[in-house]
Amino acid sequence: MEDFLTYEFRSREMLEKKLEYLDEMIERQTASADCGSTWSARYGFENNIIKRLEIMKQLDYPEEEIREYRRNHWRFSAVRELEIQEDIERGELEGIVLPQESYDG
Repeated sequence: MEDFLTYEFRSREMLEKKLEYLDEMIERQTASADCGSTWSARYGFENNIIKRLEIMKQLDYPEEEIREYRRNHWRFSAVRELEIQEDIERGELEGIVLPQESYDG
């Protein structure tokens, strides 16, 4: 059901409602001490942040606001990977600096 809502309703009004919903989910997950499924790669905290970033782009948020949101959630590898992938797609390979958090070792 969540995937259906994510991919089918794309009007500005629906995107803004999805953004509000994601903000509520992220806020609840941030406040929770129980990691449980909150940290699931597919349906958890990181996924909600990535979805929010996608919606920000769809709503034409300023690039600086999107970057600031990323920086606020930089501790998640999915956010760092997203930015690195976008740099690669733009051909900005020289500017890519892998943050210490990205190393496994």
